[in-house]
Amino acid sequence: MIPRLQPFLEPGGALTGMQGNLILRASPANRAQIRQALAALDVAPRQLLITVRQSLDRTRAQQSFELHGRVDTDNVDIAVPPSGRGGAQIEIGDNNSHIGARLDDRSLDQTSRVSQQVRVADGGRAMIRTGVELPLTLRETVNDRYGQSVRESVVFYRAGSGFHVSPQLIGDRVTLDIHPVQQTLDVTAPRSVVGQQLHTTISGRLGEWIALGSSDTQDQQDARRLLGTGQSNTRESGQVWLKVDVVE
Repeated sequence: MIPRLQPFLEPGGALTGMQGNLILRASPANRAQIRQALAALDVAPRQLLITVRQSLDRTRAQQSFELHGRVDTDNVDIAVPPSGRGGAQIEIGDNNSHIGARLDDRSLDQTSRVSQQVRVADGGRAMIRTGVELPLTLRETVNDRYGQSVRESVVFYRAGSGFHVSPQLIGDRVTLDIHPVQQTLDVTAPRSVVGQQLHTTISGRLGEWIALGSSDTQDQQDARRLLGTGQSNTRESGQVWLKVDVVE
């Protein structure tokens, strides 16, 4: 309370604290003014319910085309094996020579939606986080004077979503310092984690949805192989929204 009451203290006055008590030295008029300010300030902080919604959409499209085959003559034996399976394939030829083609066109959509709530007092700090931990075995080969040995250890991949928040309420508007994080495992690479995070300070009205931010990224990769080509396109888009309500 002392920092909040200091602006009301008259020149030459003194305000200190000891064991939960305020010690004031001031004129009678100033003491009455500070008592009035103290009665207005010394109230229980309002309880706030903060809701954060996060969305992450990931689309990946892959296209590839390649030729493969085998030519077998008395002097030459040339073979180009296929690089993968799947897609539409066609082959023509006989036992000694044949040629084939493979066309692969596939897409993958990955969507993550998270809605979380936390209750916190006005002026306080709160954190909420949910997620999973997946064990992964690591093998390490070590050479020493006794020979070669293999060591195994287990590490955990973490993927989760949540946020840190610190709200400040003034009238019907609230200002928040917030840090939301959303992570999910990549279905195309189970040991990889994809996600988004944001750190910002924002202000808005109670009971209204506030847009914190959005992202949209796109990545294109081209690959050329012997007698073949490949292309992949990955697009990620995400949004973060929040709402603050007063708990009566």
